[in-house]
Amino acid sequence: MLDQATRLREIAEKYCERPAVARPHILTITGGKGGVGKSTLALNLAIRFAELKNNTLLIDADENLGNLDVMAGVSPERRLGHVLRGECDLEAALVSPMKNLCMLAGSSGEMGYRHMTMERRRELLADVQDLEQRFDHIVLDTAAGIGEDVVSLAVQSHETIVVTQPEPTAVMDAYALIKMITLADPMAPLSLIVNAAHSPAEADDTATKLRQVVHHFLQRQITYLGSIPFDRNVSKAVVRQHPLVKEFPATSAALSIGMIAERICEHAPSMLRRRIQTP
Repeated sequence: MLDQATRLREIAEKYCERPAVARPHILTITGGKGGVGKSTLALNLAIRFAELKNNTLLIDADENLGNLDVMAGVSPERRLGHVLRGECDLEAALVSPMKNLCMLAGSSGEMGYRHMTMERRRELLADVQDLEQRFDHIVLDTAAGIGEDVVSLAVQSHETIVVTQPEPTAVMDAYALIKMITLADPMAPLSLIVNAAHSPAEADDTATKLRQVVHHFLQRQITYLGSIPFDRNVSKAVVRQHPLVKEFPATSAALSIGMIAERICEHAPSMLRRRIQTP
């Protein structure tokens, strides 16, 4: 992971040369197991950031399995695959579903998809940095799993949110992902959200057990940002291709996402300063 650490230092040095107001909070949303609600959370958090008057860039970084545009009900002409093949620049591929929000849609099932090598990932992040002054938050929605692409994005972010559900398999996969990120960069800031919990007690119990295991075996702390209750309106919103916080804003899940978004906005400046000062 030497290349990743080197790249992180390069980013930190570049940020230190710029005033704090010009530095966006780069937030990676991930989860070891597929189907835990990672993409739903990324989309709806980004929308809430925008509604809170934060200029936000949402990037679907799920290589060739992107679906954020479908969930948002938009049909972009250009996607991540076009950028990777050099057919357009990043700016030309952005769409704006609403005020204060831009999105780079992922590709899905392209036969000629050019997967991101470490070098190409660096180039893409450099392109993102060229747009930094426009945004307060950059939200990266990764693929599921513990692959190098997921870990690389996590260690180059100011904060990574690991999403899990109470099921033992989801918790085990979340731990595996936390372990891989920690091995790559022990100082990478990690937060936890428990999704689709059937009660606050179930969510708190899941978070407590996972955090205890992480502390015992990895000798590190992870921040518990809160939980999102199980809500049948989540799947309804996906079917309707409308974001949950827009389609069902008064539901328990949407309100929980809103509260978590506010917490992230409140602590983002301190997370950014902490990451820049990390040697």
